[in-house]
Formats: sequence, structure tokens, C-alpha cells
Amino acid sequence: MRSRGATSTSTNTYKIVWNPWRRATDGNKRPIAVGDMAHNKQLFDTIDTALIHSGKEEDGERFMPANQLRGLLCENTVADALKPCKEALGISKEEFERLTSYVCREAQKTFAILVWIGKDVFINQFCAAGFNDTILPVHRKSNTMARTDGCFSSIIDQAFASWNNSDKDFFCTAEWQFLAPVFRKCVLKYDIPRQCPMPILEKVTTSGHSTQFSEVEEWIMHRDHLDTDAVRPSGKVNSSERAG
Repeated sequence: MRSRGATSTSTNTYKIVWNPWRRATDGNKRPIAVGDMAHNKQLFDTIDTALIHSGKEEDGERFMPANQLRGLLCENTVADALKPCKEALGISKEEFERLTSYVCREAQKTFAILVWIGKDVFINQFCAAGFNDTILPVHRKSNTMARTDGCFSSIIDQAFASWNNSDKDFFCTAEWQFLAPVFRKCVLKYDIPRQCPMPILEKVTTSGHSTQFSEVEEWIMHRDHLDTDAVRPSGKVNSSERAG
């Protein structure tokens, strides 16, 4: 897949370096990004360490446990990460406090994605547009970004204004590792996109029952991604069927 080299564009910013499937030193393929704002490499590394390999994904895809991000992006951490953005954007103290609150309350996943692809300075633009985590996921449709259902189009347009198509694609690739599904017993059917990593850790059994379209397996699933009332004491998940 295509990658780009880093080129200095100012004293504080760098063009993104992105090779979505570069092989890491541990032998697994994973997205690698170097940010526009080099000062957030520490937060990038913290996020990178917190991602967990999905047990079923042979290509090394990872996911962020549902409750992990809340602990990582506490108010103090977010404020520290946003300080260089404050200087770059020239925003007031009041605007900075509003931006910090916005990330902590509405846009932790969005901010994590921006940090991951090195475009965290755009968080102020996303805040001004009213973009939040409930709008995710998005995808590129021609030159615009959109949700599958077409909702929130004006908000999405404003959030991604001035982005080129390559950077939009980077966002769409990176977002999935923060969107692993949470399963609740009140929901009987889930439509899970193929890009979305499953929050599973280890295979327990294979029933041997299979069809042309699916097979039944039993896996241990991360507790953050299960309704606690539906988890057995061992933490295992009942055998379930997933198409494909």
C-alpha cells in the first residue's frame, strides 16, 4: 500500500507518514503513523500500547478495549496533549477549557484517531463542527466523508473541510481499531462491518458445525465488550455464529 515520507512544513508541523500495513518489529502488521505534531508522540505511544490484538485476525488487527480509553484520556492528559495545539491555533484560555471538556465528554475516540494519524491539531475544527464519537464510523464517498445512513452530513463536511482524500482515507482506516462492538443481551442481531476488529482474545472450542456461509466457534471475549449480565463466571462467551 502507498506510504509517504515526512517533510517539514513549518517549525511545528510535519506531513503525515502513513503505511497502514507496515510490519512491526514483533512480526505483526499494524498501522504506523507519525504525527503532524511531534509533541504528541508520547500519547501516541500510550494509545499504541493499550491496543490489543484481536485473536481471530490473522493480519494483526488490534482493538481498543471499550473502557480503556476513558482511563487513558483523563482531563489532565488531554489538557497536556492539547497545549501545543493551543499555541498553534492561538485560542484563548476559555476556548482551551471548552476544547478539553469536549474531548473528555464527547470525543475521546475521535481525538484518539486524530492523534493516531498525526492530525490532532484538527480537534478544534471537529469541536466547532459539533462532531462527536456517536457520529463514527464515517467513510469517504468520492471527495466527501459520510455515514452509511447519510446523517450528520453538514457536521461531517465542516469537520473534514480542507482535508485531502488521502488524509480522509487514513482516518477511515484508523477509526476501526477504536470501534470494536460492545455486545448486549437486549440486542439480538448485530451488523458488523468487515473492517471492524472483533474484541476476542482466545479460541476455546470449535463445534465442528459449519455451513457454506459460517461456522460456530467458542471464544473468550474481552469483558469490556460484553453486557456483564451475559458473561459466565469464567469470562467466556457462549458459542456464537458470525457470518463470513
